[in-house]
Amino acid sequence: MKNFLSIVIIFSFFAISCNPEPLVFSGVQGVKLGDVDIQKGNVAAELGLKIKNPNGFSVTVYSIDLDLILAGVSFGNVTLKDEFNIEKNSDSVYPVKINAQLKDIMRSGPKIISAVLKKEAKVEVKGTVKAGHGIFKKDFPINFSQENVETEIAD
Repeated sequence: MKNFLSIVIIFSFFAISCNPEPLVFSGVQGVKLGDVDIQKGNVAAELGLKIKNPNGFSVTVYSIDLDLILAGVSFGNVTLKDEFNIEKNSDSVYPVKINAQLKDIMRSGPKIISAVLKKEAKVEVKGTVKAGHGIFKKDFPINFSQENVETEIAD
């Protein structure tokens, strides 16, 4: 019984200490539009997402479920392409690789081309980011709008 109680106490302490403080999403540094896969109907893009991690441990971003609007054009629901790690006690820009559905942006091609030619656009982001440390995961809300975000075509 003592062993069981010790394990419960240790696990409880570990669970409390690994409960992450909220990540802070403070803006987008840039948007790079990438490859278009007509067969899959995907458009690859990369957001330079500014994220503050106030935790004393690194946090892994497992999934992103966002509604993205670039230059007034809805990219629909975008998803994370690759998981990535956020360093402990950091405030940095992370290149977040996402996929958007081609059908969602097809009608507004001229607006997107105009935004790329101007090299800046308004970006609106709303949704959730699932992140955590080890087996402990949490959904963090993200909701902001930002003017004059740098836009470009990826190499």
